[in-house]
Amino acid sequence: TTLPLLNPRVVVRDVVHSTNPRKVWAAVAPARTLLTNKAPYLLFPRGDLPVQAYVLGILGSSVCDWFGHLRINLNLNFFILNSIPIPRYQADERQVRLGELAASLAVRSEADKGYGAWHELRTPVDPSSAIAELDALASLIFGVPDDLLPTIWNSPSRPPLAEVQTWRKHWTA
Repeated sequence: TTLPLLNPRVVVRDVVHSTNPRKVWAAVAPARTLLTNKAPYLLFPRGDLPVQAYVLGILGSSVCDWFGHLRINLNLNFFILNSIPIPRYQADERQVRLGELAASLAVRSEADKGYGAWHELRTPVDPSSAIAELDALASLIFGVPDDLLPTIWNSPSRPPLAEVQTWRKHWTA
């Protein structure tokens, strides 16, 4: 029952084309899904499902992708992945919500088989709004100051900066 193959896993994409607007791609692979070395997955010897969902949310954020653009050209290997700073999980309200959003975006419906307890973390969300909220939470968790937001949100592959700023205000009020 502890074999990684028998459980859902947080997966990152190894191969990234140099012209791709995103450099860090993370997802949840359902249980019983075989993966190759081009889809390395994370093992969590400590940390329950909310921690895994939090890490998925951080890896899926525009802030993490921006860090990826600093280091990745064609491959996201474990050496590069380990150099991306991931804030420690403290189970505060923002981090819990980030994990809920990540789970909701990763597992879209109850009909999705093989995701086990990931269904329990989901909340009803509008995907476009959820991505902006996830990015806003990640920017606050990383401690990105307001004046650096345009540096990160200068790509059409990311949510509009105005939406992210609206969610940041919501979470700092």
